[in-house]
Amino acid sequence: MEAIENLGSMDVLCTDKTGALTEGVIALNATVDPDGRESASVRRLAYLNAALETGIENPLDAAIVAAGEREGLGTAGWRKIDEIPYDFLRKRLTIVAAREEDAAEHWIVTKGAYDQVLEICSTFDRDGVETPLDEAQREHLKDYYRRMGSEGFRMLTLATKRVKARNRYARSDEKSMCLAGFLLFFDPPKADAGKTIRDLAELGIQVKVISGDNRYVTSHLAAAIGLDSQSLLTGEEIAGLKDEALWHRAERTDLFVEVDPQQKERIVRALQRTGHAVGYIGDGINDAPALHAADVGISVEGAVDVARESADVVLLRSDLDVLRLGVQDGRRTFANTLKYISTTTSANFGNMVSINQSPYDE
Repeated sequence: MEAIENLGSMDVLCTDKTGALTEGVIALNATVDPDGRESASVRRLAYLNAALETGIENPLDAAIVAAGEREGLGTAGWRKIDEIPYDFLRKRLTIVAAREEDAAEHWIVTKGAYDQVLEICSTFDRDGVETPLDEAQREHLKDYYRRMGSEGFRMLTLATKRVKARNRYARSDEKSMCLAGFLLFFDPPKADAGKTIRDLAELGIQVKVISGDNRYVTSHLAAAIGLDSQSLLTGEEIAGLKDEALWHRAERTDLFVEVDPQQKERIVRALQRTGHAVGYIGDGINDAPALHAADVGISVEGAVDVARESADVVLLRSDLDVLRLGVQDGRRTFANTLKYISTTTSANFGNMVSINQSPYDE
């Protein structure tokens, strides 16, 4: 019952974009080399990385594996040696594998966010030849990254390195790698997302997007659904802000991008500090701190266990319009509660006076 009241009093809704504002069906659209040309080699290496990793399941790896299996790819002929798991600081995942016919050499295959993978690359693959990755080429790659993001494509970066065989590998081995190419994913906005946001605005609820994705693809989505694509704060900018400054900036910002789990919680608390009742939608492990901090944490039936347990409300359907109906019901419930209290108080007022009246008053 407390969650219903909080849902009704909510005036800011923070949400990730995937699933809530988009269709949530992520598909691998293309695998390209550093020159933007379709590459079967990049697809094979990406499949190897995604199929052999044993960390938390995620829709991007699922899309890579599904696309590979449709093309008949597999891990036959390869043996997994080691894994350097993904974390929210490095934003990359590394698999070490060996060909069964060559035990003396290991392949290090890393995929992850654009900036975090580019920073460990010193060369790039051009027609099978490792070429030095100079500043001019880096700027050319950055332009491609911006352009793809501005067209709505989410992009992962893939890098490789061959090394002499050994038993164990660590994060320090993620260096001097060769940029192999990029993976492009597309998840279109929901057809009714713009209308739902307008409906929520009519109820006095402002929608803010909090996402770990890059600024370009998030801005593209925001423009498509009617949010201000220029009202934006990045995780790097948030890290440089004191709490007081974030209080001021948070309520004037629509998009928070490239953020880590701790920053999601900071944003929620900053909005609360300025007097807002904050709802937060999340379905991943990285959403748990923000879900717990929000006035009303909202998750979905298919979310990870820790997200569902941290939430006050679990949606059976990932649909913001369901929330709109929930807000209306919450406000109706609260209004009815006030009416009941008022009616009961007035009906019992005479009894209260009679009980408290002294017989000597006459």
